[in-house]
Amino acid sequence: MGAYVLAGELAARPDHTAAFTAYEAALRGFVRSNQDCAATGGAALLPRTAEELAQRNKALTNAAPARPVGPDRAITTTVELPDYPGAR
Repeated sequence: MGAYVLAGELAARPDHTAAFTAYEAALRGFVRSNQDCAATGGAALLPRTAEELAQRNKALTNAAPARPVGPDRAITTTVELPDYPGAR
C-alpha cells in the first residue's frame, strides 16, 4: 500500500520533495491510527518479570485464532487509496 501511494505520487509530480510531502499527507492518518493502537501493547508483549512472562505465555497459548475488530478494539485496517492514472 505504501509503495503504491509513493509510486503514484512520484509519477504525478515532477518534484520529488512535493511527492514525498503528498505521500506523507495521504498516509498520515492511517499510520497515526495504527501507531496509537500499537502503543498500548508493548507491556504485554515484553514482560519485565517472570510472573508477567508466565501470564503472557499463558495468554498466547490460550489465545483465540482471531479476534474481530469492533468498537472496543478500533484498529484501522483500511485506507482510502488515491486512484493514480495508469496504475492498473
